[in-house]
Amino acid sequence: MRIATWNIRGILEDHRLQELSDDIQRYDLDAVGVQETHLRGTGTIELPSPRTATSPKHKYTLYYTGPTNSSHHGVGIVIKSDCQATFKRISDRICSVTIENLSEVTGHRKIHIISSYAPTLKRSRQDPKLADDFYNLLDKTVNNIPSREPLFICADTNAQVGVDYKRYSSSIGQFGKGNINSNGERLGEFLVRNGLTATNTFFQHKVKHRVTWIHPNDKLKCRNQIDFILTRSNLRNTVTDSRSYHGTSLDTDHRIVICKCDIKWYKVFKPKKETKTLRLNVSGLKEKEVTHKYQNKVTEDIQNKSNPIKWSDIVDSVLTVGKEILGKQKPSNNKKNLESKHIRSINKTTQSSA
Repeated sequence: MRIATWNIRGILEDHRLQELSDDIQRYDLDAVGVQETHLRGTGTIELPSPRTATSPKHKYTLYYTGPTNSSHHGVGIVIKSDCQATFKRISDRICSVTIENLSEVTGHRKIHIISSYAPTLKRSRQDPKLADDFYNLLDKTVNNIPSREPLFICADTNAQVGVDYKRYSSSIGQFGKGNINSNGERLGEFLVRNGLTATNTFFQHKVKHRVTWIHPNDKLKCRNQIDFILTRSNLRNTVTDSRSYHGTSLDTDHRIVICKCDIKWYKVFKPKKETKTLRLNVSGLKEKEVTHKYQNKVTEDIQNKSNPIKWSDIVDSVLTVGKEILGKQKPSNNKKNLESKHIRSINKTTQSSA
């Protein structure tokens, strides 16, 4: 299963929507959380067929939500069109989708995916309450999802967690980049609080494959790791790789981050219901009069059933008439008799030894 996160910096133009479709098909993704769609309101868009493949493997649908009065922010989730999905708008910056048949691996098991776009570091410093409210709402969204069901959060966090992983060692790996900032502290506390991990900090890759954002001004040489795919800590061992990729055709200053995972599904064992077999008192058939009555009644009951007569109809007649004429077999006392014989033999052995 391949899940990605990507800040696409707007897809208002048709050619950008086409490029997004091409990239998703190229990387053969199952789901993509996208940020900064710049789309207004809430809705769905069918992605165009990719130009790179004559017969695409899958068709994709974008579920999105954003402000109704501006084209700022906006988040969405792209999944295969044939998936059974329930989309939910949380805010202009957070949305979620519950999917039952995301890939061949998942079957009809539920998977929850959240796409989130956190306030920038500058906005968070100017208005700390904005960042705090964002994480409070994200907390509520995560807590509303059953803990036994897989969860992936595709996030542009605008946060640097840095290389000082020991501070949040249960949630952040040793392959971060840079130094932690105030947004990174909020992210780290959020991860620990909810038992989550940042998957793309746990794999050793070249620095260029850890970087997820490059400043548009090349002269500044500013490259950071601010986009993450988050999942539950108990799923960390199912993640086989997670890193950024640079071979996309869509023009954006963010790099797509792809998480590859192989989820081992749990089995729910339900106690089997005990089915008691109807045992008839067949000893009554030793009497000719009872046998004759039983045969006639079964024949009459079968003839009254509608044609064609099924085997189940015959079985039903035999049992129903048998219960009426013969009655149920009484419980056997063999077990009690065996127990009493066993006790008597023990007593005899004890007396003889004495």
